[in-house]
Amino acid sequence: IFIEDVRKLSFLRLSNPSKFFVVLLLVFIIGGSLSFLLYYFNKLEETSVRVRKLETQQSDIENVIEKYRKGVCFIQGNFYIVDIKTGEPIRTTPDGKPLTSDFTGSGFLVDSKGIILSNRHVADPLWKGFVSSDETHVQHEEPTRKVVFVELRAFFPDVEEPFPLEIVKISDDADIAVFKFIPPDFELPVLKLDPSYDDVRIGESVILLGYPAGINAIFGKA
Repeated sequence: IFIEDVRKLSFLRLSNPSKFFVVLLLVFIIGGSLSFLLYYFNKLEETSVRVRKLETQQSDIENVIEKYRKGVCFIQGNFYIVDIKTGEPIRTTPDGKPLTSDFTGSGFLVDSKGIILSNRHVADPLWKGFVSSDETHVQHEEPTRKVVFVELRAFFPDVEEPFPLEIVKISDDADIAVFKFIPPDFELPVLKLDPSYDDVRIGESVILLGYPAGINAIFGKA
């Protein structure tokens, strides 16, 4: 059959050159159109795969937030600074009372017994200048000032009353601190810690939950 087709094309080329070129042009047009459609079909399929992947990732993020957000707390504190040697407040109001400062932070529940993991600068607002410059102290071996908390508490989503916090441990090397509170009679989600580094890869996506913008905003993803 192929040989017969070649003979026909040869006949067209010899008998009527214009018909031969028309047929050849049609072959190129049809072949080019098919290649064009195949290329964009593959591109469309690749795009569809990426969209499905993004939708899956978004669904995973939403599931993580829904599952664990109630275990992420908003920490609010109020403190004043005293001179360690004298025990007197560094700054006072006109009536002589200690001048207090407010601060906020985030933490998350790591144990059902009421253990919260947070930042060192939340437990020690003087650390590395997390308060105004006139209140910070240089990190000497023997600090001259210390923080006295008037109030330190944690707010959990959908829980009306806050929980008073107690500082358990402050890291000397990292921006990490451990707090404790008396857990309620209902269950709060516990965020498990992974002590291994085997599954951690540089550049992979991370989901962050916290309150960097205050109690009215929860940060979803970065």
